[in-house]
Amino acid sequence: MDMNFEDYSRQRKRTEIDDRKMINDTNHTHFDFMKSMEGIGMENCTYGKLMNWSMGLAGESGEVVDILKKILFHGHPIEKEKLLKELGDILWYLDAIASSLGSSLNEIAELNVEKLKKRYPDGFSEEKSINRKE
Repeated sequence: MDMNFEDYSRQRKRTEIDDRKMINDTNHTHFDFMKSMEGIGMENCTYGKLMNWSMGLAGESGEVVDILKKILFHGHPIEKEKLLKELGDILWYLDAIASSLGSSLNEIAELNVEKLKKRYPDGFSEEKSINRKE
């Protein structure tokens, strides 16, 4: 296929969401979200906070990946403190999300350990990883 970037841009725009629809859908999603959070007594967990914090979590995770990429592939030295600071930022966002959902990092850790015990009752194995039932 012979394509230039102008052709690509025209083709890409066919799959773009209309801004007016996106804003309308977002408003409905926000309203539905707030209503459902109120229904379980969690009015302080706002759509905006979760959007901000989930994007922050993704961004900080990307920073960790970028640091590791530079160490592994670009010959940068390992700067433990730099990595730990980025992990601290990730922890901040995780705690913010957990707290807004009425949970805690302790509860999340406990749930994760339970899940891992079920998934790998005898410890990690490649076979169980490949043939996971979940």
